[in-house]
Order: sequence, then structure tokens, then C-alpha cells
Amino acid sequence: MASSSPLSSTPFCSTSSSTSTPILCVGLVCLDIVNFCDHYPSEDEDVETTDQQWRSGGNASNTSIVLSLLGRRTEFMGTIGSGMETEWVWF
Repeated sequence: MASSSPLSSTPFCSTSSSTSTPILCVGLVCLDIVNFCDHYPSEDEDVETTDQQWRSGGNASNTSIVLSLLGRRTEFMGTIGSGMETEWVWF
């Protein structure tokens, strides 16, 4: 007997996405800048970062990505600024 994912029976996780209506996610695309350091700084302490990563963020953007990874067709509608960072975030 083939096992199926418990998510496969929910309307948002259908595996037959080629004929399904896309889900429209409306909101922001953000740039999350994550800094890493050796320890969490105490109050008023200056700490140098050991690494920095840029990651895409924003509720609607993240939701659209996760739903796409789950096999759903998604579309995104939102605002995005201009500049060097925009070129990195644009998907």
C-alpha cells in the first residue's frame, strides 16, 4: 500500500498544480540582513560580526515561495524599491 502525505489531501498542498488556480500572495518583498557574531552582546556592548548573509523576506514573498515548494502555483503582487538591493531580492 502506497503511503500518502497528510498534506496531500489539503487544498493548499495539492500535487496536481498544473490545472489548479494559482494562489495570489499580496504584500512585501524585503531584504533580511542577518549578522552573525561569536556571542550575544550584553547591554551597551559592541560586538564585531563574524559573517553577514542577505536573505529574501516578507510575509507574502515567503508564503509564495513555501507554497511553490509544496507544489502549488503561486503569483505575487507587491511593491519593491529600487537600487542595488532590489536586483538581489528580485525573483
